[in-house]
Amino acid sequence: MRNKFIYILANIVFFLTSCIDYDYRISDLSCKELAFNELPVKLQEGLSAYPSDTVFFKTGIMLLEYKDCIRFYDEAKKIGPWIAYIKIIDADRNITYRVERICPPPYIIFNDRLYIPDKYNVLPLHKKNIFFSEYELK
Repeated sequence: MRNKFIYILANIVFFLTSCIDYDYRISDLSCKELAFNELPVKLQEGLSAYPSDTVFFKTGIMLLEYKDCIRFYDEAKKIGPWIAYIKIIDADRNITYRVERICPPPYIIFNDRLYIPDKYNVLPLHKKNIFFSEYELK
């Protein structure tokens, strides 16, 4: 009976530790709300000029600098047919970030910061009254 208990306990511990496959939740990072006109100028220009040759997309991530295309990528973590969350991977630093499914895409990365709009379907950007959450990546 004792061996069965140890076996079950070991399986539970293994299962719980294997479920955590990210380093940071973005909800745990420092955040500030920014209006469109408070964003960095290059980011404002990139969003206003979309679609353009200076904006790079990798599935759900929007990148404004080509060097970031090599550095960042994303991966959807699924439970059955449903997306549980999005994982953004920083390949240079070997760090992963968990973005909850309820956060509207695109996930914009610029100057080691992650910008998430407050609404869905913001591209192409017609209105300037959109707010963004800015997270400082580690």
